[in-house]
Amino acid sequence: MLLIHDINISYTQLLMLRLILYANHNIGQSSILKLYTQLYSDGIVISIATFYRRLNELIKGGFVGRGARGKYFVTNKGLLLILGLYLLSLFTNGAIDKETYRLALMELKKVWNLVEFSDEEVEAYLRLLFLVGKDYGLDYLNTMNIVSSLGYPKSVLLLLPDKVGGARFIMDDIIEHVGHDKEGLVKSAERVIAKAIIEYFPGITLPDGCRAVIMPRGNGAGNMKIKVLAVNCKLMGYTLRPGCPFMRDLLYSKLNGNFSSI
Repeated sequence: MLLIHDINISYTQLLMLRLILYANHNIGQSSILKLYTQLYSDGIVISIATFYRRLNELIKGGFVGRGARGKYFVTNKGLLLILGLYLLSLFTNGAIDKETYRLALMELKKVWNLVEFSDEEVEAYLRLLFLVGKDYGLDYLNTMNIVSSLGYPKSVLLLLPDKVGGARFIMDDIIEHVGHDKEGLVKSAERVIAKAIIEYFPGITLPDGCRAVIMPRGNGAGNMKIKVLAVNCKLMGYTLRPGCPFMRDLLYSKLNGNFSSI
């Protein structure tokens, strides 16, 4: 059995995963008979017993789920497997092409509620997650398991430094944490990162509807300032920059005089 990138996934199983993904997109969850017939028509000649074994391995690994009436679907972990293999340019013997990648990305954007963002923004976020895992010394499979387990928005924790209370903008903190070689990715993924912070951490909602995650910094009441982590601004949208005019009004007029924005 030919394994792909030493992750205990065979070429045949990647083809099965791709077929299930396309079946989910076109007709809903796919049945065993349809999957086996399609695999055979694609030139993969294996016994039905072997087919069942390979499918059960995908299910056991968490890449495929089984729904009602013997139907199958690609799980979030399966989507991340496809996306990670493509983004990291790992050898898949042609099993994961650009069209398959785009379809998996579209499905993940739905699951993670990121359809408002462009493919490029979400792709930058995913690249950051996988590359940071590599920097931590994790192999691809471990990184994928962690990202899959955390999901969105919690996976943003992988991109945040342990301490974010300094005077710098949070974007600078993130770039310093993940590495300056990834600065372009951080800037491309800014809105996705900002939304994750807004959704994961407690924040404030302004009367006009703008939302922000802020934290105090300083060592005493007379020296207390506010650090802005992320904003969902009516004018600026999701951003890591503390430029929302409505939020500035709140910081200066609603909080006591000892507070100021950075």
